[in-house]
Amino acid sequence: MSESRLEDIYWNFPDGNDDSYVTHWVHAKRNASRLVAKNVYHELSRLPHFYYDVPIAYDLQHNTMTISATALTQPLHFIDGTEGMLYAGLGSMLAANALRLLTWSGVKPGDGHSSAREFQMSGASTFSSQVVSQREALQILHAAYTEAVDGTGQTLASFRNFTANQVFFLVWCYTNCFLTDFQSHNICDDVVAGYEPFFAAFRCGHN
Repeated sequence: MSESRLEDIYWNFPDGNDDSYVTHWVHAKRNASRLVAKNVYHELSRLPHFYYDVPIAYDLQHNTMTISATALTQPLHFIDGTEGMLYAGLGSMLAANALRLLTWSGVKPGDGHSSAREFQMSGASTFSSQVVSQREALQILHAAYTEAVDGTGQTLASFRNFTANQVFFLVWCYTNCFLTDFQSHNICDDVVAGYEPFFAAFRCGHN
C-alpha cells in the first residue's frame, strides 16, 4: 500500500478529537462500512477496532489466517531471540490456531517426545468447536521445537542464566498465561503439572 492509497482509504476516519469513545468508535465503524461496501479493502469490516490485535486469527468462513503486527513484537517475536523464544512465543499462537482445525482424539504424549507426529488426520477437514487443550498444545509445540532444532544438529541456545528449555517454558508461560484470555495462574500451573520436560527443565519434583 502506498502512502497516497492509504490516504484515500483512511482520510475520513476520526482523528481522536471526538467528544467520547463511543462517538469515535461509531464514526470509525461507519467509515469502515462504507469502504467495505465499495470493496476498497475487504478486511476493513474488522478494522479499526481500537483494542489490542489478536496476534493470529483463523477465519473459518474464508479459510484464511491473519497475522497482525502485534505478532511480530515482544514477547511473541524477538529479533535476536533464541529458537525456544520463537517457538514458545509466536509458535504457540500458530499451534493453537492450527490445532483447532484438527480432530485430535489421537494426540498422545508419546515416548521420546514424538507427539508432534501422532495426529490422526482423518477428521482434519472438520472444524472442531472444542476449546484447544492447552496441555496437549504445549506438548506438541515442545516436541516440534526440540525435533526441529535437534534435526539441524544445532545446540539449543541458552540465554544468560537460563537453559534453552527454561527459556522456552518461561516465554510460553508469559505468552499464554498473561497476554491472552488464558489468564489464570491456577490453570496455567495445571498445564505444566505432570509434564516431564517442564520438571526436567527446572529440576523440580512432582507434586
